[in-house]
Amino acid sequence: MLPRHLLIRPARRGWVGLVIALLLAVGGVLGVALLAHPNALASARPANPRVLPRPLRRPSVVQPRSRLALAPRQGGLEITKLGPDRAFVFDTLTYTLIFTNTTNQTLEGVIITDTWTTNAERYPGGNPPLAEYNGNYIVSGVGVNAFTYTVNQALRRGEATWRLTNMGPGVVGTLVFTMGIPDALQPNYKDSTVGPSGMENSAVITTSTPEVAGGEAFIVSSIVGPVLKLTKSVRTETGAPGVKEERVGRLLTYTIRIDNLSTDERADSWPATQLRVWEDLPSQFDYVTAWAAEAGVSTEYVTAAHRITWTFPADFTLNPGETTYVTFTVRIRLDAPTNQKVTNHKTDCQAISAEMVSPAKCTNDLAVKVLNPMDKTFETASPPSDPNRSFPNRPVTYTIYVYNPLQELVNDVRVVDEMPTTFWFEQMVDGPAPTNVASNVVTWDGLTLPANGVISFTFRAHIGAQTPVGSNCGTKGYYNVLTTTSASFPVAYVDRKLAKVTVEPQIKISKRVAPSSQYPGGEVVYTITLQNNGDTPISGIVITDEMPFFFRFASMASSPPPGTPTVHPTNTYIIWWDDVPTVPANGSIEFSFRAIADGDLLGKYGNDVYGYSSETYICDIRNKAQVKIVSPLVYEKTAPADPIVQGETFPYTYTVWNISPLRDYDIDGFQDTLPDGFLANGNSTYTTTINPPVTLLRDAGSQWEHLFYVTVVGYGAGTTWCDNLGKESKRTIYQSKNTFGPHTVTPDAWWYNSEKAAPVYVLPHVSLEQTVYPNPVGFSGTLTVTLSLVNNLRSPPQAVNGITVTYELP
Repeated sequence: MLPRHLLIRPARRGWVGLVIALLLAVGGVLGVALLAHPNALASARPANPRVLPRPLRRPSVVQPRSRLALAPRQGGLEITKLGPDRAFVFDTLTYTLIFTNTTNQTLEGVIITDTWTTNAERYPGGNPPLAEYNGNYIVSGVGVNAFTYTVNQALRRGEATWRLTNMGPGVVGTLVFTMGIPDALQPNYKDSTVGPSGMENSAVITTSTPEVAGGEAFIVSSIVGPVLKLTKSVRTETGAPGVKEERVGRLLTYTIRIDNLSTDERADSWPATQLRVWEDLPSQFDYVTAWAAEAGVSTEYVTAAHRITWTFPADFTLNPGETTYVTFTVRIRLDAPTNQKVTNHKTDCQAISAEMVSPAKCTNDLAVKVLNPMDKTFETASPPSDPNRSFPNRPVTYTIYVYNPLQELVNDVRVVDEMPTTFWFEQMVDGPAPTNVASNVVTWDGLTLPANGVISFTFRAHIGAQTPVGSNCGTKGYYNVLTTTSASFPVAYVDRKLAKVTVEPQIKISKRVAPSSQYPGGEVVYTITLQNNGDTPISGIVITDEMPFFFRFASMASSPPPGTPTVHPTNTYIIWWDDVPTVPANGSIEFSFRAIADGDLLGKYGNDVYGYSSETYICDIRNKAQVKIVSPLVYEKTAPADPIVQGETFPYTYTVWNISPLRDYDIDGFQDTLPDGFLANGNSTYTTTINPPVTLLRDAGSQWEHLFYVTVVGYGAGTTWCDNLGKESKRTIYQSKNTFGPHTVTPDAWWYNSEKAAPVYVLPHVSLEQTVYPNPVGFSGTLTVTLSLVNNLRSPPQAVNGITVTYELP
């Protein structure tokens, strides 16, 4: 019996009894051909020099099993195709076509067409590359009159055609050619997933001789190889698993896990031999050591390239479904930039085996934040209950930690702590006394750090009463700046974002108003509330209220204290109270006052409130308790209900009256910005002066009515205007909001319309319409199109001459 890898299996139905005979015949013919032309099988791929540290290639470990296909009919042309079931990406695909004239006549016009495509379950972009063919072939038993080959990228297939000489009865021919496999089809897990993939190749033989059947054969070569999945993790010297930050001078231990995916996950997975793994270190790291989980793995570190390489022994195989590990330890350099992340990029972590042409890369970037060799923590007093927050005018306790980034004793270390400007040092709680204190800046000199160790000291500070909080009574964070220097350190270590204390207001201000909308000159009532969230009373408070510019204080609505406020002598909208009563601990006070609201139409006017106390920072609120000014003027604007034709003139009627119960208004002008295509006296804006001014009495006691004429001219170039008016939905033209209204003497303001108004139904001067009959119409039927031209202009009538109509057929 033949060895397994030499068995020829039928890929198509046919004569089983013919298999051995064909094989013997082919062996003789093909052997002669190869001896006669030892260099005839040219490589289908150019040389591809590699610079990656990959193992030397060895002969393919795949034993390609051949397939055979026979013609489905007797008494015609039969064809068999031999080729590998599977291959590595660097293998050469060798295809052998065996074709036979089984008739008793000579066949003419025999053509063999070979077609190849690539099928990939996953490939970036979805268009896997085709097999690489350079036109090589060897033919035996027959001659070739003509040969062509081409690649159709649009159809994603290649095609080669051999036009053979006449084939006599019983003639057996062979055709051998090779193809290369693109490197891009190497099985890959990530980032660009590739595979499983197959190289599909089919051959068809035909003849021009009448009533003689041809044949076909088909084979698929699966691309196999290790499917390596590389994942990387890190463990810090001082942190728990999962912590991804460490200080300068400390150790980091990385582990790379190498999985060869199981055949359940990837059917194209194959054992990996001569495995090699490497990692390129960031410049911020110094190499310490490296090792592997498997015995016999050699490690090498090249300092100039910052590269660690693990070479597995020759007898090691990573089979599908198996896992191995490599590990390395580095030390963060003393001069590494701090408070920044150092990234081991996934492209710097790679592995390759003898079965691969391109290395697999890690699936993830891994970043570690580099910290300074010092830290600072704090404790605040309660309330507030949040341990990270404090009120102004409260104590805070700080603890400073200084780490030695060296593995030796370091003397004469200086530490400078710069607190926020409104904080100040009070006293040491534990540790050496400072050598200098300048309010918020504290210095310690002559400190000693144990080798690879840490020292700490604690002191109490005070948060000043006038430490600002956030706007609108929000919070504000305050960092500390810590600097550590020594002659033994290559750089000065500075951290500007340590020990963030969030300061929130002890006294919170709020303000409300009723009503929230009012006519100009109407009265509103404001209420101010001071809420004390602390455990100490706050006294000596001054509250300032900055009302809207047009508003004025009227009177107090609540009983004193506080009493009547002081009004600013020039900016009368600003008032303040300096007799605000003490706000009890965990309590509140509230007071109210009346104000006269004023302003322009539709304005929303908010208030700013702020204050002062020597005992704590009084927060501010901005643009709160808004009042909407309602227009006292009500209008009506109308146009004729009948359609208006382009070129005609029509009247607008405008009427306005005053519904305010508080004031009369004198109006001295009216302005109207007309819709596009409308003109009044040749202008797009209509303006009239009312002289003498007309008084609109309160409570709709009087009105002003005005009529003016507008001509519809149209706008745009070419047919824009007519095209728009050809649509029923566009024929009604409104006056947009904020385009027309009267002007008042006091206040000096325009009062424009708040909604769209005065719709006008407009027709173009000439309308062109079409009707079709029948609709729908059958194929090859007759369609009657009727075009109607209508001159819509009525007053004055105007003929339209020189009309040209163009009709474009579908």
